[in-house]
Amino acid sequence: MQPETMTGTDEDAASACWAGHYARGGSDKVWGGAVRGCTFVSTWGRRGGALQRGEKVLKTAEAALALFQKKAQEKASEGYQDIAFGDPVYGVPVLIETAGDGATAGTSVMAPAIVTTITPKPSVYATGHVLPLEEAELAHCLDSPHYGVSEKVNGERCVVAFDGVTLTAYNRKGQPVSTAPVSAHALVALGHPFVLDGERLTGVGAGSYVIFDLLEWDGADMRLAPYSRRIDVVRAALVARGLVGSAGPTLEGAGGGLALLTAESDPRAGRAVIDSVVARGGEGIVVRTLDAPYIEGDTRHVRKIKFLADLDAFVVRVNPGLATGSVTLGLVPQAGSFSACSARYNVRDDSSKRLTERAEPFPAKGTSAPGRWRGGRDMQRALRAGRRGHHRARRAARGR
Repeated sequence: MQPETMTGTDEDAASACWAGHYARGGSDKVWGGAVRGCTFVSTWGRRGGALQRGEKVLKTAEAALALFQKKAQEKASEGYQDIAFGDPVYGVPVLIETAGDGATAGTSVMAPAIVTTITPKPSVYATGHVLPLEEAELAHCLDSPHYGVSEKVNGERCVVAFDGVTLTAYNRKGQPVSTAPVSAHALVALGHPFVLDGERLTGVGAGSYVIFDLLEWDGADMRLAPYSRRIDVVRAALVARGLVGSAGPTLEGAGGGLALLTAESDPRAGRAVIDSVVARGGEGIVVRTLDAPYIEGDTRHVRKIKFLADLDAFVVRVNPGLATGSVTLGLVPQAGSFSACSARYNVRDDSSKRLTERAEPFPAKGTSAPGRWRGGRDMQRALRAGRRGHHRARRAARGR
C-alpha cells in the first residue's frame, strides 16, 4: 500500500497518510503518519502498548507534505510493512479528521488524487534466528501445553516465495539465491501466492525441501498469527493436494522430496520425538511457542538444543591404510591454541583415492599458486594456507 493522498477541502490543502509495522530481531513496533494542511501528525511505539504521539505545524502545506513523505520513506526503507489505520491487530489510530463528509485520514475511503511515492521493502522476509535452549528449561517446555517440539533439520535455511507466476528462493537474510530446491517447485500447485520458511537439504538429501513455517498466504501476511494457526493452514493445504510425503514432528520415514515438520505438544509424545532423534543420530530438536507470532531475527519463541557439536580443525595429513585409513587433524579448541590427533574414518582406499582427487586446490597464502591434496603425503601446505576444514564430532545428549 502506498501512502494515500487527496486534495482536501480545507483551502485545497493536500492530505496524506501511511502506517507501517516492523517485526524483526525481537522488535514489534508500529508507526503512523498523516498530514493535512500545514499540520503533520505521527504516532509510534510498541504494538499493543500505549503509543506516543507528536504534532508539528509547518509554515506551508507543501513543507508538511514533504516532511511526511520523508518520514514515511525512512520507515519503509527500514523494513516497515504497510498496514491499515484503525486495524485492532496493530492498534494505529486514525490521526486526522478530514473536513466536510466526516471521512478520516488513514481510512480506505480516501481515494488518492495525488500519488505519493513510497517504496516499501519487498514482501519477502528475513528469517527468525533459532536461539539455544538450556537443557534445564526443556523439561518445563515439554510439560507445558504452550510449547511443541520437533526435529532440527540439518540443512540450509531457505524461504520459498511464489507470487502467482514465479517461484523464488531466498536465504536467511532475505537475499535471493540462484535456484529453489527441486522438490519445492511442486508447491506452485497450491495455486496462489505464498511465502514458506524451511530448510533445503544438502548432500544425500539434495533437492529436498522441509517446510516448518508459513509467513504469507494468498496475499495475507500471516506473521502475526500464532504458530499453531500458521502451521495448520499450510498442513491442510499440502495434505489436501497430496504435496507432502511426510508431515509430523520428525523426518523419520521421510523419503525425500517435500516434507512438513510440525511441533508435537503432547508431553509423552514430545519425549518420544527426542528419543527418535537421538536414536537416529539427528542433529537436535527445536522447541516452539505455539501461540507466538513469527518474529524476524533473534526470537525467544523458537529455541534449539543440538545433540551434535561443531568442531573446527585443520586437515594436516591423509593416512590411507590397507582397508580403511585415518586423517591427522589439527584441532582448534580455543583461540590461540592448537593440538593434533588422529581420527579413523570408515572409507576404503579406493574411495579415499577418489576423495583426495576431488578435493579443492589450496592456494598458498599470499599467492595464487595452487597446491593439491595428496593422499598419504604431507598436508602442511594446507595448514600454511590457513584454510580450515570442518570435522563434526558427535556427542550423546538426550536433551532432558
